[in-house]
Amino acid sequence: MRNTIYDINALFRLLKQYYVDHCPHVEEATAIDIVNYYLKLQGSSAKIVGARAFTSEFKNPNPKKNKGSDSTWNTAIKLEEYLAGHTNRNNLIEDVIALRGWLINENYLREMEKGIIATKELLITHTLTKI
Repeated sequence: MRNTIYDINALFRLLKQYYVDHCPHVEEATAIDIVNYYLKLQGSSAKIVGARAFTSEFKNPNPKKNKGSDSTWNTAIKLEEYLAGHTNRNNLIEDVIALRGWLINENYLREMEKGIIATKELLITHTLTKI
């Protein structure tokens, strides 16, 4: 993993969340679309714009401010701060691309003519490692 914010299981949960929430529909999502969806789930108005990791920009018109113990706010703040760094953002996007490729190869996701869809294996798997 190149990113320093998520381990393999957390990144798996991020990808799984996207594809489960969109199941049974076939999705043509990019890695940037998946990270933006996760940002939205965390209550962030921030967004990565651009078609490629190395040319992407991070737009954050309303940065989250810490409101005490609300864990979604803390998660959003941490993610926003991480994605503001160009190298951090690129590393996370590249990790999403790599893990999604692995999930396709291992039959957790299936490539269809118009995009990618979750398989039963993805739906029943909670973690990739036993740790």
